[in-house]
Amino acid sequence: MNSLESYCLSFKTGAIVENPMKTLPSKWKAWNTLIDRLPELSRNRSLRKEVESLPLLDLDGLDNHKELRLAHKILAFITSVYVWQDGEGGETESLPVQIAKPLLQVSDRLGIQPILTNEDLVISNCIPSTLPTEEQSLSFLQSIHKPTYHGSWEAFITLSAECELFFAPILLEIMNAIKAQDPLNEDAITECLENIVKAFVQFRNALKNFYGKLNSEEFYVDLRPILCGWSHGKLKDKGLTYETNSQHINNNNNNNNNNRE
Repeated sequence: MNSLESYCLSFKTGAIVENPMKTLPSKWKAWNTLIDRLPELSRNRSLRKEVESLPLLDLDGLDNHKELRLAHKILAFITSVYVWQDGEGGETESLPVQIAKPLLQVSDRLGIQPILTNEDLVISNCIPSTLPTEEQSLSFLQSIHKPTYHGSWEAFITLSAECELFFAPILLEIMNAIKAQDPLNEDAITECLENIVKAFVQFRNALKNFYGKLNSEEFYVDLRPILCGWSHGKLKDKGLTYETNSQHINNNNNNNNNNRE
């Protein structure tokens, strides 16, 4: 039986990355700067201009899983805000090569989709809160990056991460239940199942926090488009074109060297 670590899981934090990387090496400074400025750029709707002036950077030098995951996170954040900067009805139908090409490449290396995923937004995007306990009104966690300036991101990201943390004890019980099958120990399996039920109570209570701490109107109007990828609006039928020809940096003429998702 494989260990939890082989699946990037832990008994302590579940799927949540304990010490997530926050910045890539200096070669990718332009990407680091852009994700840090996303709230500001989304507020004044200037991200598209910034993206179109980016240099085209390759992935040479990104060798380990954490670096590749962070690169995917940064590019996926930028991509989602680039597309939905102007809200529903104002979505762009193509993605510039400066972010499209490296996003496709890193997604291929990781074996995941070139869109914003739960791992980007939640799993590798939280750290313990630095606020005093009495000031932690939303969560005992805090997010590292937020896609836009909307305040509801903090609640959505950190409360989602809390749910993941409360699920962590269940992983241990599942592993113990599997081990108790050979040789068969019915009492041990029963105890594991009872502990799983108890853990689900905490998990359910964590889910309830969304009702009191997440602004539902802001969630559905401003956050939902970014979370839904390319499955609605003008992109629902044809998807998003990922430009992959470097000529698009200086030449916006159509060509056949594009990918559509």
